[in-house]
Amino acid sequence: MSIAQVLHVSGGPEVGTTQPPETVKMTEATKALDGCEHIYSMANTQTGEGMAVIVWRDEAALKAAADHIAADNEALQDLLKMSIEPGPVYDSFMEL
Repeated sequence: MSIAQVLHVSGGPEVGTTQPPETVKMTEATKALDGCEHIYSMANTQTGEGMAVIVWRDEAALKAAADHIAADNEALQDLLKMSIEPGPVYDSFMEL
């Protein structure tokens, strides 16, 4: 069963601007992790608030990626002056 991990994001580059090369590399590395199925990014252009949702194959994949995700989040906070806070993990979701 897939698991959805939510990350709450604020700050960083203006929504709609080109991503810095470092962040593109981090995203590609996360996508390449065993068990990463999807990454979604959502933002409110008025407030600058947003979230990322990473869908993992299962809880084991989520746990195996924990150190990688934590290191990337710390690097993004330093590089882009973003605030990234872990949110809930969902084990039941569907496309409507």
